[in-house]
Amino acid sequence: MWSRVRLTLARQLLALQLGIVLVVLAAVAAVSLAQSRLSFERDANRRVLSVSETVAATPVVRRGSAGSMPASLHASTKANSAGAKRSHSRPDSIRA
Repeated sequence: MWSRVRLTLARQLLALQLGIVLVVLAAVAAVSLAQSRLSFERDANRRVLSVSETVAATPVVRRGSAGSMPASLHASTKANSAGAKRSHSRPDSIRA
């Protein structure tokens, strides 16, 4: 049978310290991962914005956007009672 082993005070304090260190390390790792994820997303957003601004500034895109929009791209938008908006090129196809 198992006999109950009694830990000395020194071993109890050591176990407590190890537990605290492990909890602190886990919290630091979680915060570090969250910060690196946010930093990565922020950098990716900046890159995408830079590329889109560069493309939008090209003469070909500027000339193309100066003309009228094709009829197939015109869309009607309706909002339902919850405030959700739905768009479609054929207004009769929009359900509330």
